[in-house]
Amino acid sequence: MNNNIAYPEIDPASQRTIEDLAASMREDEAFAEYTNDRETEVQMYIEERRAHLQIFIEERQIYRQMYIEERETRLEKERKEARFTQSMTHTTIASIFTFIVFFIFKYCL
Repeated sequence: MNNNIAYPEIDPASQRTIEDLAASMREDEAFAEYTNDRETEVQMYIEERRAHLQIFIEERQIYRQMYIEERETRLEKERKEARFTQSMTHTTIASIFTFIVFFIFKYCL
């Protein structure tokens, strides 16, 4: 073999192997680009799902807070109605008792 030749001739089998390797590398680069694009797409989908989940959680908390406030308002109203009913019952009983005592003192004694 002569070392003075700058670019020695490559036999056709070696040339074909080099071309196959170069084509394979280009395919690998295209596949890597595809997988990177796919990975980016999946990451964007995951972030979108997380954002939707966060919105759902916030809405649920708002609805829960509204339900709690509405329930507290309703319970307070029921307590006021119960106190009013109880006071009216006491007033009615006291009035009846007073009338009976008045009747006894006026007509029986």
